[in-house]
Amino acid sequence: MAASVTETKAGTIPKAEGNNSPEAEGKTPSDASKVSSESTPKYTEAELKAAVHAAKSEAGREKQTLELERDGFKTKLEAKEEELVGNTAELEKLQTKLEDMSSDDPDRYDVVKELKAAREERKQLKADRQALEAEKTTHGERIKRAESFEREAIIQELVEDYENGDFNKLKDLCDTFSATSEEQIRKVADTLWVKKDTEPEPTLVISSGRTAGGAVDFSSMSADEKIRYALNHKK
Repeated sequence: MAASVTETKAGTIPKAEGNNSPEAEGKTPSDASKVSSESTPKYTEAELKAAVHAAKSEAGREKQTLELERDGFKTKLEAKEEELVGNTAELEKLQTKLEDMSSDDPDRYDVVKELKAAREERKQLKADRQALEAEKTTHGERIKRAESFEREAIIQELVEDYENGDFNKLKDLCDTFSATSEEQIRKVADTLWVKKDTEPEPTLVISSGRTAGGAVDFSSMSADEKIRYALNHKK
């Protein structure tokens, strides 16, 4: 009995099962990239500025909240220190009282009990203080992170105001010159770039506050000199 054989023509590839759906047949790589591009959300410059400003505001609120909590830790620690001082005075008083009592004094047992309780209280107070100090340290690290985030948000918002503003360059220079406040950061940025829709100022006029000074050629200064000048002279 002859076996049944299905022949495949040379040069043809059998069609795999599951690949005959209309969706799969109609797509090309260019179609896929077009769909991907169209699905990517686009933001206007105003929307991006609003997002950066919102992030800066949120960072500022977070820092303020953490600073209030830090003040709370300070108050609790001060109260705990006062309790320890009072406990120390009580221990000394009871110890002196016990030393002045005879061994057969009927009140001696009560004083020993009070002394023991005061010592136990001291141990607990020290443990509480240690826990508060550890929590305060951890909280301080959170404040530093919040301050760093707020500073970066300020830098990001400010660079948008300048032609060719560069976040990393401004951040590095602010690190170098310890510029932390928004005013200081803006002064550094003013030495690097020109604000959008404004003309560059060729010179700076130095005034002592008492008599008018001469004009200094700002363009002849090095980048470091410009920044140091900006940070040390208020406009």
